Formats: sequence, C-alpha cells, structure tokens
Amino acid sequence: NDSLENVNLTDIQNELLQIEYANEQLSPEQVALKFKKIKMNFENAALITISDFQDKNWNYKPLLNVSNGIIKLKALETNNIAIDSVWRSTNNENEINIALSNVGDQAQTTVSIFNKKELLGRSTVNFEKKNSIKTFTLPKNKAIEGQISIVDKGLSFDNQYFFSIQPTSLSRVISIGDQNQEFLYKIYTKDRFKFSSTSASNINFAELTKANTIILNEVEQIEKPLENLLVQFLKNDGTLIVIPPKNTTTSFLTSIKAISGIEMGTSIKEEQKITQINFSHPSFKGVFTKTIDNFQYPQTATYRKLKNVNWLLNYQNNEAFLGNRQKVFAFSSALSKESSNFLNSPLVVPTFFKLGLKASENKNISYIIGKANEYFIPLQLKEDQVIQLKSQHETFIPLQQTYSDYVKIMTSELPKNAGNYTVVTSKSNQNSNYSISYNYNTSESNLNYISLPESENTFSSIAEYFSQLKAGFQTTDLWKWFIIFAVIFLLIEILLLKFLK
Repeated sequence: NDSLENVNLTDIQNELLQIEYANEQLSPEQVALKFKKIKMNFENAALITISDFQDKNWNYKPLLNVSNGIIKLKALETNNIAIDSVWRSTNNENEINIALSNVGDQAQTTVSIFNKKELLGRSTVNFEKKNSIKTFTLPKNKAIEGQISIVDKGLSFDNQYFFSIQPTSLSRVISIGDQNQEFLYKIYTKDRFKFSSTSASNINFAELTKANTIILNEVEQIEKPLENLLVQFLKNDGTLIVIPPKNTTTSFLTSIKAISGIEMGTSIKEEQKITQINFSHPSFKGVFTKTIDNFQYPQTATYRKLKNVNWLLNYQNNEAFLGNRQKVFAFSSALSKESSNFLNSPLVVPTFFKLGLKASENKNISYIIGKANEYFIPLQLKEDQVIQLKSQHETFIPLQQTYSDYVKIMTSELPKNAGNYTVVTSKSNQNSNYSISYNYNTSESNLNYISLPESENTFSSIAEYFSQLKAGFQTTDLWKWFIIFAVIFLLIEILLLKFLK
C-alpha cells in the first residue's frame, strides 16, 4: 500500500525488513496503470511482478502484458481454517452463529468466544466437510464487546473476529387518529416499542419530535403546523406511515404531496385483491423464510392510485396497495372494516412491526474494513461535539451527521486495523457504553491460485529471475569485450601490414 521512489537500497533496507501486512490491495489493472504513470518520468524502467496470483476473478492480463519479469511464488502452507462469517439467529437474537471454512487436511479446531476478557464459551469443531457452523448462546439484554478466536496453524489474520451487540432500545411510535387504534396496541407491544396514540385535535407536538415513527391513522385534515412538523421530522430521518381516511379531501391530498412527494389519485370504487409481496424490499428483510406463492388474499373495496412510490404490497392489477418514497410509507386505501379486510390478514403484523422499528437501530454486529459502511449511534451530542472511534491501535474521527437523538456515521477507508472501537465524545473525552467492530475481508483466506501461461518472462523464484538477469548482463559484457578486442587486433594488423613486409 506504499510507493518508494528515488531511493537507494541502503536507505530503505531496514524499512523493508520491518514491513507489515496491509489490508489495502490494488487490482492488476491499477498496478499496470500505476507503472505506466511512473514510466513516463524515467528513461529506463522495468516492472517486476511478484505475486501468488490468487484466484479472485481478476483479469491479470493487463499486468502481465507490461511486466518485464513475472515471478509466481507458491504458498509454503496450504492448510488454513478461517472464520468466514458471523451472524445472529433470526429466531433467537441471543444466539450467534459462526461459520468456519477449512482448506486442506486439518480435521478440527477450537473456537472460543469472549466478551472483552470474559470467556463466554469454548467448543471443539470437527470438519467432516469444508465448512462448519457453530452456535453459541449469549447473555440476554447485555452489551457485548465480543471477540471470536480459533486455533489454526495457517493464516493468522483470519483467526479472530470482532463483533459488538447492544441491548435493544425501545422504538417510539405515535399514532394520530380518532379511531381504529386497537390493532396498533396489539402489534406495538411494550417489550419492543414505546407506543402511544392521540387524537388529531389533541396533538402534543413536543412528543412528536421525540418519536421514531409517526402514523397518520385516517386523519381527515392535516393542519399547517402538523404539516411543517412532519416535513422537519422526515429531514431528521424519522419514519412516517400514512393511512388515508375513507373520505379524503383535496386539502389532505395536497398536504401529503407537500410532505412526501407522493401523489394519491382519485378514489376508485372497485374491489381489488392484494396478491403480490415485494420480498426483496428492505422493509421485509428477514420477515419471510421463503417466497410465498399463495396465501389468503386480503382485499379492499376502494383504492387510490399511488404515484412516485416503490411498492411493498401490490394489487392483482399491479397497482400499489402499500408504497414508499424514502422514509414515507403510504397505503392506497383506508384500513377500516368498511374499506378493507387487511387488518384480518396475517400480513398486517409483520408489515406494521417492521415499519415501526427504529430506522436508526444499528442491527449489524460488525463491518468490513475498506468498504462503504453506514450506521447509527444513539447519542445526543452537545454543540461542537463530535464522535471519535478509539481502539488499542488507532483513534480517528469518522464522517458523521448529527440528528436530535442519534448520530449517523459513515466510514470507508478508515479504520486500518481490525478490532472493537469504543465510541468517544470529544470535549468531554468520555467513553460511551457503545462500541463498533471492524474486521478484515476474508477473501484472502481462499488458497486457490491461477495457472500462468508459460513464457520467457515467467519465473518460479526471485533468485531464478535475478540469476538469469545477471547472466544476461554478463553475456552483454562479453560481447562488448569481443568487439573491443576485435577492433584492437584489426588496428594491430593494419599497422603490421603497413610497416612490415
């Protein structure tokens, strides 16, 4: 991950001997372009490519075409056990699954899981196949700054995996409406949500600003103060769910368009069945274990065409029953008994449950170094305060955006080292109870390599290349001496012919 230019060996010898492994990696095309750029500044330049030429679906041809010497090194150790991936069980959040991959003939390994220095579990894994999955049970409702370790004689960088788990915080959901609130109380239970409802005429605006999700539950009229608050609420990354009333007014439709950009067309009195589910939509991620082809289709008596939306649930005529635009989710029909039987459908619970969860909830237990990562930290920062991420190896300030009750974090090139990073607030320099984990990409754990075509520029070792290069130089030197002696003998012969008869 570095370039050294205009240097002598004596100047950089110690630096080269102490060089460390780096997570960054250039593709063959990038290396070739880099050499072409360097070559423009030097009259004589040569590119010697030294690599194991790992099989990563890369196109090595651009690099091989510009290389003066191609040296393919073979791995001394071809056995390796790696921690491939780690995830929490969808059915039980207190269970963590560890997928291990095995290359070579190693039969078993020992896997251990820690919370800081506290050992949570240890087990032996036997490899009957190339891959194996081990499950551990974690303590309930406890913040975990975790590390998973395995015993392996192969590559060392993939023997540790760092992860962080935070206790689930309650999501604040407020429903505004004068009727039809009972089904929401059944869905938004006290163990996961802080739910409350209010009538349209008795709104507490201070409470609305603290909500994570607001539901407009068949509100017939949206007053201007509420409209302005909802616009600001969406800017602060809140979620808005719109259930239109049975009898909508022009004023209501205008307000919805001003708030969200979603257009609701005129009411169409026509029964339509809800037959399509967008399983790939992020809001339904983890809801369905398999694609459902047939189920008890709910239906509506009337509906409105939704414009400028992505669909989550569709009618049989491919019009959206539930659509979304950014952080706004809108139904095309009222959900009262007179308008629809959707509330009697099994779909109502997962739909409202997922939409009510915190958008700012950090669900990932770790992130990959070098990739574009984005997550939320539930901290309220004071003016001029910023968040720092701190580990044993490094401390850095990530790109961040502050909201009312959380901070949005974006990282890409940083950090450089895998580990658990504690969230530290500047000014006060206090560590929070929140931690974020980063790991290296495990693609380097794959010990498969490509076969290079035979050519005069391909060598099996560095010593072989320089030996042949030195022989080439020696051959060139001999030809020079042959020419020099030939000229000398020619001059002697001319002199002999001229002065001696």
